[in-house]
Amino acid sequence: MKKLKISYKLKQSKGEESLIIMMVNFGYKEFDSLKEKHIYKPLKYYTGIKVKKGEWDNISKVPKNKKALSEINALEQTVEKVFDYLTIEKKEITPTLLKEELDFKIKGKSDVKQRIRIVDFIDEVILKGNNRSEGTLKQYNGLSNKLQTFEKLKGRKINVDDIDENLYLEFKTWLQGILGRINSVWSVLKVLKAVLNEISRKYQIKVFDFVNQLSKLDKVSPVTEDKVFFNFSHIEKVIEYEPKSVKLKNVKGILLTLLFTGCRYSDVFKIKPQHHYLDEDTEFHYARYVSEKTNTDIIVPILKPLSDFYKQNENQTPYPISDVKFNVYVKELIEAAEIDDEVTLSFTNSFGKKEYETKAFFKFVTSHIGRRSFITNLINYIPITILTKITGHKLADKNIIFGYNKISLEENSVLFVKELKRQMESNPKEFKIQLI
Repeated sequence: MKKLKISYKLKQSKGEESLIIMMVNFGYKEFDSLKEKHIYKPLKYYTGIKVKKGEWDNISKVPKNKKALSEINALEQTVEKVFDYLTIEKKEITPTLLKEELDFKIKGKSDVKQRIRIVDFIDEVILKGNNRSEGTLKQYNGLSNKLQTFEKLKGRKINVDDIDENLYLEFKTWLQGILGRINSVWSVLKVLKAVLNEISRKYQIKVFDFVNQLSKLDKVSPVTEDKVFFNFSHIEKVIEYEPKSVKLKNVKGILLTLLFTGCRYSDVFKIKPQHHYLDEDTEFHYARYVSEKTNTDIIVPILKPLSDFYKQNENQTPYPISDVKFNVYVKELIEAAEIDDEVTLSFTNSFGKKEYETKAFFKFVTSHIGRRSFITNLINYIPITILTKITGHKLADKNIIFGYNKISLEENSVLFVKELKRQMESNPKEFKIQLI
């Protein structure tokens, strides 16, 4: 008969009190497909009991506080009784089964609610809903696919109550092995956290707490990476290049829209020069749209290079294609326009280490380069209070200042055109392209 070995440790905490964690070892081994060997799997059980750090005996690994000591002794007796019961029932005792029985016995959790398979919740609740953008649904679908692959490696379905620190770390390690960038790993784990929180709200149950149940070392945070952008010399080559196919001509139109409006790809086909502004010294057409991502009302002037494209395209705006196709075709366009200089960028790999990669410029180009280039080329010339209303940005650390910016969207677009015109006249060497 297997024997229990129960020990305790404190959860690292910045506060005065720390949570007592029970480690239950009973000789259970599980095949780890990532390490390709059997490893011991104890149950790491969060007791809910907290003690002040000065009341913890670091030698005996038990609390000095009599009340806390009495509570963990009572909990230990419950573990032994549950373990004996499962042994008599001749069930295969696993850390997951033991945790479920303890939760039901100690915390009164409903067993039915704990049997929620995460993949099923994503597929049946989230993906079938209609209140999320296409980009967000892609992220959830990507998580579902990765979880299904991970389930095959584990040889079992993964329910919400299976997610504890051990399984999280195993999933994170697996992601690090298949994804090349730390930001890619972070993106998947961020969506997993959102799914667990949604399950928690829907069923009123506790789920794995990423914030409080993970040490700082185990958490994954996004990093700011090097990115390429089109300077004005690059943009001149794009404007001058005449694509031979309808496909690439359309891609050129989309790219110019991104480069000269600073919009996101989710809004690029909303850009239509339907409005006209005219006063004594300023005249321009502009587009007005509501941002898909932020639900922000935006007015953006149609600058000359984009206006010229419309004229060459029989006054037609580009026809819609998916961002996936655009990301493939735009590389073809940029290579054909002979923007092929080699670029070396640093990036953070999936394990958090900096590396370098060198590729031709066009291979780094994706749909977001237009917005990035628009802002990078103009931010040192156009006041931030004007530029952010053109791009629809809301910078958290600038909210107080922006709160005093009460000019209308149309007035803001007029200021944008006038300021751009003034900067072009004052800095003719910097602005090689006629924008106004």
